[in-house]
Amino acid sequence: MVAGTLGGFLVGLFATSEGCAAFAITNPGGAIDGNGKQVWLQIVGALFIIGWNLVWTSLIMCFIKYVCRVPLRMSEEDLLIGDDAIHGEEAYCFSDDVVGVVPSKEAEQRALERMSADGKDHAILEGYDLETGIGHNGDVGESAKRSEAQEIKMD
Repeated sequence: MVAGTLGGFLVGLFATSEGCAAFAITNPGGAIDGNGKQVWLQIVGALFIIGWNLVWTSLIMCFIKYVCRVPLRMSEEDLLIGDDAIHGEEAYCFSDDVVGVVPSKEAEQRALERMSADGKDHAILEGYDLETGIGHNGDVGESAKRSEAQEIKMD
């Protein structure tokens, strides 16, 4: 939105009559050629498009939610697992220190059950940093214990 609005505004400023003639437009150019009205027309056009998008996006979302009966928000346990982890991916898992999100115990238990069903190690939900293997309370996590054991076997 910012790029389109700024681009349209700058066209109103810097358009030349020669550039307009190249596209078979009889417009006398923009503010740089003395046509300050074109800046206002560009701003009005941008405001119209923003309003159009707001109305139609809202209508489409209401149709999906109320007519198609598809929820627009993931469940609490899905959000706890993470929207990318639901699909078997984990992007940018640098840290698990999330402030302000406190899931209910039931949602956390359901998420743990769903995650343990795929047979993968999901220590991040258990409160362990995957890089260091140390939990919030200072305990060493299972993934760190396994990686230490693998390092010993490799030596």
